[in-house]
Amino acid sequence: MTIIDRIKDLVAEGETEKSIDELLNYVKTQDNELTDRIILLKSRMHDLNDAIHSGTINDTEASIQRAKINESILRILHNITPSYLESRPGKQKQRNFNQSSPPSPSGKSRNWLILFGVIAVLIIGYFAINESPITTAPEVKLELPVFKHNVVLNSDYWMEIKVPGTISEAKGSKCQLVVRFLSKGQFIPARLDEVSYKDWQGNVAAGTEPFIIPSNKYQLEEHIIRIPYRSFNLPESGGQTTHTLHLYAELFLNDLSVKLTPSQTFYVTW
Repeated sequence: MTIIDRIKDLVAEGETEKSIDELLNYVKTQDNELTDRIILLKSRMHDLNDAIHSGTINDTEASIQRAKINESILRILHNITPSYLESRPGKQKQRNFNQSSPPSPSGKSRNWLILFGVIAVLIIGYFAINESPITTAPEVKLELPVFKHNVVLNSDYWMEIKVPGTISEAKGSKCQLVVRFLSKGQFIPARLDEVSYKDWQGNVAAGTEPFIIPSNKYQLEEHIIRIPYRSFNLPESGGQTTHTLHLYAELFLNDLSVKLTPSQTFYVTW
């Protein structure tokens, strides 16, 4: 069994703290970026345990928070394959100091190299002015998701969700809003034939298509996330059973998760 498989087993067995410690030991000497992310997870887990012991969080919310942490662990595991570690940014390749130095370019070649260097500097300068990267850390404010039940589309019943909020100082960044759903504190596995409304782990989810933020103060209210009730994968009861579910929204900037909303309770009769 590989260390990756062992960590996955720990997550499956509910040993979140142990899985974080194993993961941290595995990557801390290999990838500083992942190490920082895992340390933040460890801090989140510590804060969650403190909240549980002090009684400031109920069992349902605690289960949801633990599920979010477990999902983050699995996301990290997805990225630390041997090929990823080999190609990760900042990894130094072994240098061979026994090779002889390459011959110095001739005077004519040197002039061409200088010319190309000047052109390269001009091109870089142009894009630096016209496509300048974000120099200020984006500020993201998300409010509680707002949802509307029983919207009829194409002879089917849907749920519509909006996530009010503002993104500042992130013009040009790729953005995506994702909503995930839970039952009894656990993510809901998608139907086997589900194609559209599931995340990379196969759990029920819905979201916007990735989009580019057009301004430095962007409002999220215009984005509507829809999901048909049939995609919740609930047992059929002919409308006799009401299910208590939870949802929360997650915002990604340039493929990195930057903000989560608290969970919201809603009910589905199915």
